[in-house]
Parts: sequence; structure tokens; C-alpha cells
Amino acid sequence: MVVGMNIPDREGRKDEASATENITESIRREKTLTRVHKRLSKQVEILEREALAPHERVNNASKGKREDTGRPSFVEALRLLKRLNLKTYKQFNIVEPILELYPKPQARKFALSHGIRVPKIYGMWRRLEDIPWEVLPARFVIKSSHGGGGISVFPVERRGQNYYDFITSRTITADQMIKELRLKHRAEATYFAEELLTRPDGNAHKLPDDIKVFCFYGEIGFIEVRAEDGSRNPDSRPRARFYLPTGAEVRSLPRPLMSMGRDLSPVSDLDYVLEAASKLSRSIMRPFARIDFFSTNRGAVFGEITQNPGHTPLLVTNWDTRIGKHFDNALGRILDELRDVGELDVQFGNQDE
Repeated sequence: MVVGMNIPDREGRKDEASATENITESIRREKTLTRVHKRLSKQVEILEREALAPHERVNNASKGKREDTGRPSFVEALRLLKRLNLKTYKQFNIVEPILELYPKPQARKFALSHGIRVPKIYGMWRRLEDIPWEVLPARFVIKSSHGGGGISVFPVERRGQNYYDFITSRTITADQMIKELRLKHRAEATYFAEELLTRPDGNAHKLPDDIKVFCFYGEIGFIEVRAEDGSRNPDSRPRARFYLPTGAEVRSLPRPLMSMGRDLSPVSDLDYVLEAASKLSRSIMRPFARIDFFSTNRGAVFGEITQNPGHTPLLVTNWDTRIGKHFDNALGRILDELRDVGELDVQFGNQDE
């Protein structure tokens, strides 16, 4: 035995190792928090800038103090469309034709007319009290023809006398569904039951992911795969993956305040999604429409057409500009085609000199 040497016992070595692990974990967490803080700080800057009025965001050019015409902006284009559809047109009792596709059954009929896959329909009713719950299959979705954000959508599975609600992960009764649907009832609404689609992996315990395609008169700007984006569940954790039309994934999510859905499957049936979305978008003939699909075991299946996304899909500045160019170019192509058929001609009067 060597006198004077302090040899740590086994417990002491464990304590030292544990302390080292704790320090390493603390450093790792600090670095993670620092990255998150930087990312959120940048997003806050974007939100603060977007909150400014347009004239407050305009910078004068360095030469001649000429007013900057502004960068292309997808967000500002959507604000214009939403304002026209929801406010201005109503003042003149104008119904924008694209809004005819707002009711889900009408959008389904439109997609079907172009040969696009659609879900099966089990029945449609004007009154909630007329739904024959007992004859519906074990798994189905009850929807209102009007409403978005998953508020009036109930994907359920029969369990005994009640139903399991896949959005809230709770058991509910038919009467509870009727009560909640009635809270959001609109005079023009109808109610229908459609098939509860199955995920590509066959997992019957999870809903299919949403495939949201941002279309610009036949061209695809970008694609989002989203999950848990329903408004009926306050505990949901909305998240997304973001793709280019080539199928390449954008690793840094361009949408602020949306979590990266690393657990989500990649966009499926890409070629079909691109072809179907492009065909429907050109047939709508508007500079922007969002065409939604479900990712299922029989390929992408049409969901709905969204003309006015409920929450402006805010993008970080460089992506807002990039996607804004898609909108501007789509509008230019539409006007070019209208000019070619004489619909943009200037109308001269019949007076001569």
C-alpha cells in the first residue's frame, strides 16, 4: 500500500462520472435553448415587421428618393384576396366563382369531374337529427359542408354504444357530436358521412397526414405535410414538413411558429399530387388556391380546396418573397391568356374627331 495517495473508491468514481454527465447535459441544454432563442427572436422580428402598415415598410431607393414598388409578397397577396372575398365583394353582392367550391361536397364534385380520387360518401343530410348512426360503418367521418380548421369534422370509430374521436382522443356519443356541430351550424350547411381513410402504413390508430399543396395557376409553389392541425383539440401539437415540387425537403422550416414534424412521413404519391393539384389549379384559373389531399394506403386522396386559409400562412421573409413571385407570375399568365382571346382589350367609344 502506498502511503499518502488518495485513491477514490468505486462510489466516488460514480459520483464524479455522474457529475460530469450532469455538466455535459446542462451544456447541451444551454446550447439547445440558445438555438431556440435565436430562432424565436428572428420569428418575432418577422411578426413585428408584418404588423406594420405597408407604407411603414416601404423604403426609399437611394437614388432620387423614388418610392420602392415593394418586394413580391405571398402574405400580402393573400391578405388582398381574403379582403376581397370576405368584405369588398359582399358590398356589391358579388359571389366570386371560386367560392362556389367552398362547400366540401361541391369541391369533391369538382375534383371527381377531373378524374381525381375522392373519398366515398355514405350519405348526406340537411338535418343533424336525420343522420342514421346505426347504419353507418364502424369507422367514418361526419362533416359539415361549411367550416374549416377541423372544427366541424369528426373522424370516429364505433366502440360499443359510443364513438372514439380521433382528433381529441376521447370517447363521445352521437348526441355530443350533434351538439357540437349545431354550435357551428350555418343555414346553408348540409351534413355528410364519408369514409375514414387509412394511412399508407396501415396504422388504424392515427389519422392520415394532410398534404397541402400551394398552387399558382397550374404551378406548384410548395407542399406541406401537416398533422394535428385541427382546431377542435386545444392540446394538439401542429407540426409540418415542407417540400419543393421536386420532392426535395426544406430542412429549415420556412413557416415561423410551426414545429418541424420530424415524426411525419415524407410526402407520398408525389407525382400524382403534383399532376392532380396542377390540373385542378388550372381549372380554377386563379393566381392562388390551396389544394388539400390525404396521404392514404391507396395513394393521395382529394380533401378540399381552400381559397382563404384560416390563418395567413406567414413565411420567413426570403420565402415570402420567393412564393410571392409565384403569385405575381401566375396573375401575369392569366392576364396574358385573357389578352390573347381579346378579354383585356381597351374599349374605344364610337365618337370620331
